[in-house]
Amino acid sequence: MSVEAYFESVRKRLLTDSLIVWHEILTERVSPQEGYLRARVYFTDNSLMDFSEFIVPAESGELEHLSYRFHWQDAQTRLIRRWDNTPHFPALPGFPHHVHDGQTGEVFGGEPVNFFVVLDEISAILNQ
Repeated sequence: MSVEAYFESVRKRLLTDSLIVWHEILTERVSPQEGYLRARVYFTDNSLMDFSEFIVPAESGELEHLSYRFHWQDAQTRLIRRWDNTPHFPALPGFPHHVHDGQTGEVFGGEPVNFFVVLDEISAILNQ
């Protein structure tokens, strides 16, 4: 998948997901060699997710997420959860991928994620 095709699929999901009431693309830069997207997403429960992804095509033909941040907060701006790969927790399994839990304040090891993985997880939580 190309960088452009990936971002097109993100834009389509932003327009069609029933839990999203509004979104705003803050920055988008796309070329065949790389892409950066930053956006804000508002959900039906008044929570919001501010996210950014910096991706490049890998030799395998897949896309590599060099940097990502998905910051999900409630209507009172309290952190619910944040997924990112900033390399500041080297002792955690899955380094540099990790998750901040806003309820407990804990940070735990994570797996590589992208917009679709995070949105599916948020959808599962909101649909409980």
